[in-house]
Amino acid sequence: AELRELREALAESKRESSAELVALERELKSAADARDKAFRAEISSLQRTVAARDSLVAEERGRLDAMAARWGAEADELREALDQSRRDCGMQRAEMQQRVAAASQ
Repeated sequence: AELRELREALAESKRESSAELVALERELKSAADARDKAFRAEISSLQRTVAARDSLVAEERGRLDAMAARWGAEADELREALDQSRRDCGMQRAEMQQRVAAASQ
């Protein structure tokens, strides 16, 4: 009888331990699922942030490229004006030298 009671107590202890183990496994899975969901939400948020920043960078790059093109065109115009001014000065110098040469004869 005592042996039977011990066996029943052991069987009850095993059932309780098994139930506790199942409950702990469920709790662990639930915590892992919640952590995974939070992690995925954080990744999604970071991806949206990166996409928004990439968009801003592309927009700024476009703006800077446009400014560089405009400044390049202005620089070309200024170089051409400077070259023309130098040619004009060269012609004026030549005229003056001719006048000076003609006046000294």
